[in-house]
Amino acid sequence: MYQNHLFRITSIPFTIYFIVLLGCGTESRSLDKNFFEDGEGTLENPYQIANLDHLQAIGDTVHLDKHFIQIADIDASASTELQNGSGFQPLGTREQPFTGSYNGDGHTISSLFIHNQKTGDDAVGFFGYVKDGLIENITIDNRSPSWLNKVQKSAIENETIMIVDEPPINQVDLSETRGVGGFIGFNDSGIVRNCSYQGVAGGYISQGMAGFIGVNTGTVENAHFDGNLTSGSVAGFVWINAGEIRQSSANGSGDGITGWGFVSTNYGQIINSYVNMDVNGTNGAAGFAGTHEDGIIHSSFASGVTSSSIKISGFVLTNNAEVSNVYSTMNLEVVDFDAPRQISGIVVSNEENGVIENSYFAGSVQITGSSDFSKAAIIENLGLLENLYWDMEQSDLKDAVVNGSPEGATGLSTAQMTGPAAEQNMPEFDWVNVWRTTEDGYPVLRWEEE
Repeated sequence: MYQNHLFRITSIPFTIYFIVLLGCGTESRSLDKNFFEDGEGTLENPYQIANLDHLQAIGDTVHLDKHFIQIADIDASASTELQNGSGFQPLGTREQPFTGSYNGDGHTISSLFIHNQKTGDDAVGFFGYVKDGLIENITIDNRSPSWLNKVQKSAIENETIMIVDEPPINQVDLSETRGVGGFIGFNDSGIVRNCSYQGVAGGYISQGMAGFIGVNTGTVENAHFDGNLTSGSVAGFVWINAGEIRQSSANGSGDGITGWGFVSTNYGQIINSYVNMDVNGTNGAAGFAGTHEDGIIHSSFASGVTSSSIKISGFVLTNNAEVSNVYSTMNLEVVDFDAPRQISGIVVSNEENGVIENSYFAGSVQITGSSDFSKAAIIENLGLLENLYWDMEQSDLKDAVVNGSPEGATGLSTAQMTGPAAEQNMPEFDWVNVWRTTEDGYPVLRWEEE
């Protein structure tokens, strides 16, 4: 189970974007059904959303169980003036969640400045807390928000010690978990599909934040984060997943004291999804997941650059569940730090219930400095390895495992793992349904063509 950690770091500058200041509750809005452009708030005749005032009015208690459709692109630059200047109030709280539906109908909301409290119990995102609701077909575009240069940026510099205390997470009881994400704070058994968040997103040094969704116990499909993420600890797509995520991705960059390409802690299913990010986590980083405690990560991949000063992995830092048909071409960068370092291509610790099968690592490893370190495809293996491969030439990782059994892990040359030769040298892979070779590169997953 996920453990308490104290992360200490010296003299790390942080710039906080996008979510600042304290604010009041949702402003009072007209409760007349004619306040919206049109509609009656039913599934058959949803309220029509055409401007920022309409968006914020969804958060009124009487509207949280209603149904909405967006009928135009919305410029939300004026959101900096809402709630006495603290920004757009997230739609729904744990006590009063959004339970209706919102169909963006392919439209965009741009320059949305979302209110975030440094401390508090409310989930944070465009939608704060969704319970059994449906959110679909909407893009938030914060790539070049008009307010960015006007918003206060907090740079925390030259602190002797910065501490982030990550609380223990219970798979069943997430009742005290807040959830901070660019798009949704907490998706409680809801459905999210065909949505994206683009642009800058950030939180406080004390917050764990994800680019798209803070906590997910529902179903997410074809959802994407593409931007620059900064917070105390970051995960490219979802902070805690206890639901199901398919056909989703995290793209861009993430900076934190710890950094995880796709998910910080996973208890659910992540299928046909990927990371293409530059991920920096000074006190720990992994290309795809921090802790994989239950469920499955299947048919997914990680690419980009992952950097850290202590523990680093090309795919998962700690694995205690099933990982199958995945690959990582993450380039790992390790800089000098006054502490022992662990560098792994696939996973730092594969625990007793950990299973890794039909997978490979083919990234590079660059080490700067002279501190003590250990490096291998896997640092510690207490679980099961089946048909796990890594490129010994590309990575310069000579050993399969530092501690534990190396059975099931095989190091190959670049020539053996690329082009048509990969099929002969990794014969256990399902080359008909799951994998395909490329002309002169490493194998890819067949769904990538779709």
